[in-house]
Amino acid sequence: MPKISTSTAVSENAISKLQGSTFSHQGQQVETSGITLKCMSSAKTLNNDMLKD
Repeated sequence: MPKISTSTAVSENAISKLQGSTFSHQGQQVETSGITLKCMSSAKTLNNDMLKD
């Protein structure tokens, strides 16, 4: 399996393109305002902690 890698700058640039977007997911509106790499990392950590319980 190929390894995928990127720099923080490339990741931040990709994420910034999602800011202000609104998506529909399972009948609910999801807005991506204020999303950052740090925010996504914190959400991942929180989600993983919740799944342990």
